Amino acid sequence: MDKHEVTYLTGQACTEIVHKQIKIAFPMIPEEELRLYSTHSLYVTAANLLHEVGKDGSYIKLRCRWKSDCYEIYLHNHNSAKIRRQHAEALALADEELIAMSVR
Repeated sequence: MDKHEVTYLTGQACTEIVHKQIKIAFPMIPEEELRLYSTHSLYVTAANLLHEVGKDGSYIKLRCRWKSDCYEIYLHNHNSAKIRRQHAEALALADEELIAMSVR
């Protein structure tokens, strides 16, 4: 490569980097599953991690550089262990209140 030649970091190049890292972490991952991951997966994961630690929508949009509210789709479809646990805890509190009300 000529020292003045310009190269660009393309979406495809970034996806290849992501795939290499995934293969290092999960060497036995099937190719068809590996193809499901892209650089977009990083944005989705980041949005959900930010949401899990209590960051609001405007913060998520700013940090992930989204112009629209499309990140909300990813939050609604995400069902992490932490979110499931929070849901179960909230339902347990409601159950306790209902039991207490029925005893009164």
